[in-house]
Amino acid sequence: MAAGVKTAWDKVRGKPGWQSSSEKDYMRFVALCRAGKTPGSNHRVTREEKQLVQHSFEALHDVAQPMVMLFYGRLFELDPSLRGMFKTPMKEQAGKLVATLQVVVDCLDNLETLKPKLRELGKHHGDLGVEARHYALVEQALVWAITRALEGGCSAAIREAWQKLLRTISGEMMAGAG
Repeated sequence: MAAGVKTAWDKVRGKPGWQSSSEKDYMRFVALCRAGKTPGSNHRVTREEKQLVQHSFEALHDVAQPMVMLFYGRLFELDPSLRGMFKTPMKEQAGKLVATLQVVVDCLDNLETLKPKLRELGKHHGDLGVEARHYALVEQALVWAITRALEGGCSAAIREAWQKLLRTISGEMMAGAG
């Protein structure tokens, strides 16, 4: 893996989000690779995956708030130390996450327009102490919560579409975290 990571690093170093060759950037890059989110790799969401995410999010509309509360419960179960990172009341935090997911779903046909905002959000999260490993936990907990909220209506294809979208979002946010 080390040789592959080095080759991938050589390809992205100097590109937007990776301008420096610092040890910190390299370690962030390695963390992304270990999480299966190699920057510069093809994580484009296909038209079919976009449709699966859009339709499943529509189905979640009436249960979005409880689904997000399930998500936070699962996230804190996976890593109890994360609870201390949240200073905002959970109901308000849940509303923010639902609103963010709505924006992402609304922009699925043009995710490029979200890159600057996602990187800004990633920088903010990085300033709060969010680490690369936390993004994998968020993905795991959110897909788990979506699966539970959709009950029998969550196919493997829907889960995979959400995972791919969340990895795309995470990659942009981590690139902004610096």
